[in-house]
Amino acid sequence: MRLCASLLVPIALFASVCLNAKTLQAGPFENWKQSFRQRAVSDGINVTLLDRTLNKIKLDPEVLKLDANQPEFSKPIWDYVDRATSTQRVLKGCRLLEKHKQLLNRIEKRYKIPKEIIIAIWAMESDFGANYGNKNVIRSLATLAYHGKRSTFAEQELIAALKIIQNKYANPNELIGSWAGAIGQAQFMPSSYQKYAVDFDEDGKRNLWTSLPDVFASIAHYFSKFGWRTESSWGLEVKLPENFDWSLNN
Repeated sequence: MRLCASLLVPIALFASVCLNAKTLQAGPFENWKQSFRQRAVSDGINVTLLDRTLNKIKLDPEVLKLDANQPEFSKPIWDYVDRATSTQRVLKGCRLLEKHKQLLNRIEKRYKIPKEIIIAIWAMESDFGANYGNKNVIRSLATLAYHGKRSTFAEQELIAALKIIQNKYANPNELIGSWAGAIGQAQFMPSSYQKYAVDFDEDGKRNLWTSLPDVFASIAHYFSKFGWRTESSWGLEVKLPENFDWSLNN
């Protein structure tokens, strides 16, 4: 069969594409996963676990969008504070403080962290457990490690999340959290979960998703390890001069 010369170029290009289909299908994210796989294995992550959790993971465009527009950094401070400390939220916090007072008193006695602070953190982090995210934490962290503002930090947290699974603290389906990779009602990053999460109800699990004793105690443990001082105030409002050098805030 004779082919005209005008067909030879497209045929050659098509053949080239077919021969390199595997490379084209892989793409930059797949290439990143392969390089990350090597680093994770060198950090002690099981190969089988890596293949099972990462092979089907795809980029999450919503995570990238949210990473570029965090309200804590994009809204004026008092707009953010007013929304976070609405009257409705404060009243709900007071009701829940009374409801869980006995448990909170036990935790306060052990960790020396005021129960009001524990409730306030619970409110801020997950709206009293009502919203701790619906994202696959592995996917979120892989997306941020590949193309986020703090890719190195996200990669370290991804390895920490994989270690949570590897150590059987949680299975992959349980690792549901925020777009930024934070876990459960306390919104601990995976590395913080490993260091500070507490099994306060003594059921053999550090459950930050459905166990309020574990959630409250983990928050208190975190604060106690970071040097909370009971005799000090939580903070103090400061008014800066108009010509303040903001570079000093680094």
